[in-house]
Amino acid sequence: MLEEFVREHRYKTGPELEKMYGNSASLLLTRMTSMLRVTYEIGFAVAIQLEAILVFMNASAGTQFVAEFVEVGGIELVLDCLQQPALTDSDRLSALRLLTVVSNLARSYRELFCAQEGVSCVLKGLQFCKSNDTLNASRVLVLSVMAANSQHLEPTLMQLTEHLYLPNP
Repeated sequence: MLEEFVREHRYKTGPELEKMYGNSASLLLTRMTSMLRVTYEIGFAVAIQLEAILVFMNASAGTQFVAEFVEVGGIELVLDCLQQPALTDSDRLSALRLLTVVSNLARSYRELFCAQEGVSCVLKGLQFCKSNDTLNASRVLVLSVMAANSQHLEPTLMQLTEHLYLPNP
């Protein structure tokens, strides 16, 4: 069902999603986020759930969806997902893509990401990564978070430097 949702709505705008779901698209996003919150620890279809949420985040003229996602603790939820050892690389890649989209939308989201120890969570999640795509997505996310975020630039650089000196598992 989620795969069909993603396939059908991947390129819809915010208003199109609202119209299609009778002005209840926000409710659908909240329900999807809640479902992820309940199921991510057991690794149940995490990638497709994240991709479904990403449909809302990518919707042009759908900034209210991003605000609602952040408001219900979406950033913290996805950061928790990244730290789960049971997740596959495709799950991690979807999580990193989602966080990158949110990070690219506003400086306030980048600051919130940093305030929630997001860079540290991403770096901890790297120990479970096996694919170059996931490592590259991590790099893109960290660079996105650092862009125009002078308040958190130095602590982020220090975390990256410390990570470089950790022994390779």
